Amino acid sequence: MVQSWGVAVHTGYILETRTFRGTGVYNTQSSDNTEKCLPPDFKHGGFEGQDLSVNMGLPYVLTFGITCWGFLLSCEGCGITTHTEIGHRAMFNFNSTSEKIDYNKLLLKHQDAFQAGNVYPDTYYDSLCKKGKFHSVSEDTHWSEFLNVTITHIRQKYPQPWNEATEKLVVFLLGVVSHQVADISWHSLGIDQGFLSTMGDVNFHGSFSNAHTVGDPGGDVVGVFEWDLAYIHTISEWYIPVQDLVDIYREFYGKSIMDASTVEECTALMFLGRIGERLLFSKAFPELSRTSPFLIEEFQTYFLGGVDDMAVWTANIWNNAIYMLDHGMSACSVPHNPLYIRCNADHIPVPQNDREKNGFYLRPNIGDLTLADVTIRRTDRGVYLRPGRKLKDRLLSFEKSSLLNHKGGFHGNAINDDGLTSPDATYTSSMPYARLGWSLASGDLDGDGQPDLVIGAPGYGSPGNQQHGAVYVIYSTRDGQLPTRDLDVDKEANIVLYGKEPNGRFGSAVAVVDLNKDGVNDLAVSAPSVGSPFLNYTGEVYVYLGPLKAGFSSQEPSIRLTCKEIYCNLGWTLSGEDMNQDGAADLLIGSPYAPAGGHQRGFVGLLYAKHSLKESKVPLTAENLDWRVNGTQDYEWFGMRVLGLHREGIPSQVLVSSPTWRQCARKNCSYSENDTQSVGRVSVYAPPSSVPHEKSVDGTSEFGKFGQAVATESPSKTNTNLNIAYGSPTAGVTEKSKDGRGSVMLVNAQTGERVKRLCGDRDYSRYGWDVAFADVDMDGKDEFLVSAPLRTDDPTEELYGGEEGRVYIYDGGMDSYQTMDDSCQQAQTLATLGTEEAKSHFGSALAALRYHDKANVVVSAVRSSKAARLAGAVHVFTFTKTGSRLH
Repeated sequence: MVQSWGVAVHTGYILETRTFRGTGVYNTQSSDNTEKCLPPDFKHGGFEGQDLSVNMGLPYVLTFGITCWGFLLSCEGCGITTHTEIGHRAMFNFNSTSEKIDYNKLLLKHQDAFQAGNVYPDTYYDSLCKKGKFHSVSEDTHWSEFLNVTITHIRQKYPQPWNEATEKLVVFLLGVVSHQVADISWHSLGIDQGFLSTMGDVNFHGSFSNAHTVGDPGGDVVGVFEWDLAYIHTISEWYIPVQDLVDIYREFYGKSIMDASTVEECTALMFLGRIGERLLFSKAFPELSRTSPFLIEEFQTYFLGGVDDMAVWTANIWNNAIYMLDHGMSACSVPHNPLYIRCNADHIPVPQNDREKNGFYLRPNIGDLTLADVTIRRTDRGVYLRPGRKLKDRLLSFEKSSLLNHKGGFHGNAINDDGLTSPDATYTSSMPYARLGWSLASGDLDGDGQPDLVIGAPGYGSPGNQQHGAVYVIYSTRDGQLPTRDLDVDKEANIVLYGKEPNGRFGSAVAVVDLNKDGVNDLAVSAPSVGSPFLNYTGEVYVYLGPLKAGFSSQEPSIRLTCKEIYCNLGWTLSGEDMNQDGAADLLIGSPYAPAGGHQRGFVGLLYAKHSLKESKVPLTAENLDWRVNGTQDYEWFGMRVLGLHREGIPSQVLVSSPTWRQCARKNCSYSENDTQSVGRVSVYAPPSSVPHEKSVDGTSEFGKFGQAVATESPSKTNTNLNIAYGSPTAGVTEKSKDGRGSVMLVNAQTGERVKRLCGDRDYSRYGWDVAFADVDMDGKDEFLVSAPLRTDDPTEELYGGEEGRVYIYDGGMDSYQTMDDSCQQAQTLATLGTEEAKSHFGSALAALRYHDKANVVVSAVRSSKAARLAGAVHVFTFTKTGSRLH
């Protein structure tokens, strides 16, 4: 039987017809919170009856966003897309250890139940559901006690082998577990420095509540805009195990508290919320970019509570839940917080500050949709929810309109797009979520006198071991360049190294060094998330002494560096630099998230090359580094970038960036609304001194993140004209503007004079995310390279596409620069590099390799889905001395 749900069918729940279509507002008599979110003319009926759902103009969206952004907690939706994505990623490389049932197969078979379970725990929070009567039910569904009762219910009532309805119930439960686990690290429940907590410290003057108000809906905004969500849209219906849920809650509370119609109605509202996000959320991306750079940049990769981390923890707890389904709970520790559930393993002490309540919710963003837009098909134990006919037609119209916008494009005033330089070769991985190209380095690793390419892929995983990471080495060819054909690095790289620690993210940073001073280059690789299974994230750095063995290698590192501090994330960045000018490259280490006497102050360290450094089974520690300096301000991320400044006849110095350093309004630097946040700073040191040099440079604009990228020109016999480039990828064109176009400051290394400021040409493009100097045309002068990985022609209008990214090459030499004024400049480029792959983040990292008569510019796109979903790609561009690719 298929029934069309209408408002009149459900007594006791009256929905008003006053709607502002396309804004995400759904007004009911039951909520006092919604009215304060509505534009004044909406309250007076000014927009009533207007259908703006498909082709609504930008002014409506932005006006509403500006009016209502501060009240998102009361009027916007949250979490549906994010929770579904986390569960989807957790399935990949999940390897059930059950000897009885193939849970991997069940997850794939019952996606309708799984995706419903991913968002189910929030179903009863909002007043849209029975006027909030069952708020406490949603609260209880977030914790281990609900998991305990549900598993007991399944084991007692449905012995194996299971029928299809029980299989769906089990898969639904695994979806619920994913939601439970994700909320803990996202909201910092029982842990320190989770995602929203850190977002509050970095972008909201230390306010968790303000970060939460933006972060919950904001995560879905980012996801809807950036991800290919076809896997969600192809699942046209949800399955809800209604009768089992009614029974489980009766067992949980010892009495009957809700009937099947309540479960059906409230889950239908969540189902509409899924569709509403699809129709509405990507329009809010520009406002979100302006409000929280942290959310845009860290959402997927932040070490504790980013999407990738939440997916890993989901898989971890799934194995424990599956063990309890198969064997019961006698060998398991099941505390209140599900993140700490362990079976047959060492228990992690639950912190005493473990919160008893979750309580974080936002109402489903169903826009002008009503229950009449959902049809229901009932079975003996559950229901299937699917869009009604009119809603299907509307979704089809929406898809067609969005696709026309994408195909038509908004490319009218793009700079240099007509002369876009395409890559000569692209290196890819077939491993989804590998993040190939997250780190790049170069150096001679095969002893032929020519530089080779090192590529890090910290998201690489294998069945049962997610995100252990991998590193690839590509040798240069005999004719002096990188291979100019497309490569599958998993099969064709000359060297492949795999990380071994679960979620260690091996390959997050790479550097070529010569630590044992034998004249043969060594390879340093970091795995900053080592220790994550125990919630420590201490991290490790490994050094493989050369010569490296070719092929697919499981060789052990010769030297291992460790850190004892929780959240140390040792080696988030690495750089090989000859700091004492003895001809051997030393190792610089940056750990910006390390506590260093506070919270995420960060530190940098230096390990000098020396003959005594040989293969050793005894690890070195961060405390044994030859030189170390700590940050002094909480959440300044001191050490996000670290590199050497080398000049002829002058001792080498160390440049250290702190991109989230803030200008404090109070003397004790406690949080104040008058602080200027994420201004950024780059400090200069001359080891062994730990005192910063007077030529340290501060940023000037809030959220500018000055020093997110740093590069220096090659040293020359005359130091007069040597420049340092500082990237501020979220800076506005002016100090007070929040357009986020990004800028790069060129500063004379000797005088400290600011030479020139270049700016991006598109809002939120992250121009200056990475910078580099390289003599691309081999004329003896370095060219200047700047990446803008989020650049798109019009991110406020395109729902498909965007974030293709660009890299710009500018002429080298001081004669092309002039003394800067306060304005931003658009300099003529010699070449604009790019691809047309949307959402790939082309320009995530840069490297340049110089040969006898050629130069390779290497550009990574860590979100590329060219070979596999979000696997990443590395693009190679070849320039010759007589070539015509520069103009």
